[in-house]
Amino acid sequence: MKKVRVGVVGVGHIGSNHARIYAELPHAEFVAVFDIDPARAAEISAKYKAKAAGSLDEFAGMVDAASVATPTSAHFPVARDLLARGKHLLIEKPITENTADARELAQLATGKRLVLQVGHVERFNPVLSALEQRLTHPRFIERHCQCPITFRQRLHRQHYLQSHQSGTDAQDPSLPGGRLPLVRLSRAKRRNLPPG
Repeated sequence: MKKVRVGVVGVGHIGSNHARIYAELPHAEFVAVFDIDPARAAEISAKYKAKAAGSLDEFAGMVDAASVATPTSAHFPVARDLLARGKHLLIEKPITENTADARELAQLATGKRLVLQVGHVERFNPVLSALEQRLTHPRFIERHCQCPITFRQRLHRQHYLQSHQSGTDAQDPSLPGGRLPLVRLSRAKRRNLPPG
């Protein structure tokens, strides 16, 4: 079986974890990194025996698939360029800064029959899976976070939870089209969880 040539664009804290994991995968050949900081790219590429590409063009010529772990503001232009060149992508969350750009990436990937995945790693956290099996009627779920949650994030969470309880999409004038899409919460998170 031919190994998939993979690489990472953006090798900061999160991107370096992608590089480490790709270097360990038996069915992948970790071949390249690209970062706007050449010193960081050289450090990570040397550590995991890959090549530091000097440009996104050079990077695209070296890989079949890639992770995009840049700051969110760069997700759309980087991903659009790589998808246009026929590369399968895993993009760190959030996929883009707005739904219109996300929709464009999804359409581009679909049209070219490419895999486009968003990295929601907590969804696959074994601790959360174990809790979901054991907690059938939680009264509350407490979450501790190292970073403060902004007012806007709280507002989106409140809209999201209210929309789930009502079964409709939430209105949000700050989003293109003014709507947050309805997405199902996991069973443990759905039960008796107050909004806000």
